[in-house]
Amino acid sequence: MFTIFAISIMKSMRPFLKRNLFDEISSAEFIFLNSIFIGVISFVYAYLYKGEQLTKVWRLSYTQYLIGLFMAAMTVVSSMMLFKLQRDSILSSAFLLKIVSAVALIFVGLLFYDERISGKQMTGILLAILAVFLLKG
Repeated sequence: MFTIFAISIMKSMRPFLKRNLFDEISSAEFIFLNSIFIGVISFVYAYLYKGEQLTKVWRLSYTQYLIGLFMAAMTVVSSMMLFKLQRDSILSSAFLLKIVSAVALIFVGLLFYDERISGKQMTGILLAILAVFLLKG
């Protein structure tokens, strides 16, 4: 439970921290700078701290590299869209994004992974959708 709380707090701080950076740099510059920092921190953690060799990265198939490239492109495009959304209103866009993401995840599970949802879960989905309309109103 503590881990979920800690992750929620860290993710909730991101839009406010990003807003301070956007006074100085553009969205594209932020993504570039953030990617460099993520790469360095990931390397230090995996290679130096955990002692992983990172050799499997060089043995992927072309298809796996293309999937990785596609995922990176999706990250950049969605980040740019998110930054544009957050320029208008951080709080309402954060609520909307969290709820829509959760509902989309449920529908992806239903459509592609044959997961089943209970009546109680469906009620929760409907209440979440209602909450979005009430918060945006």
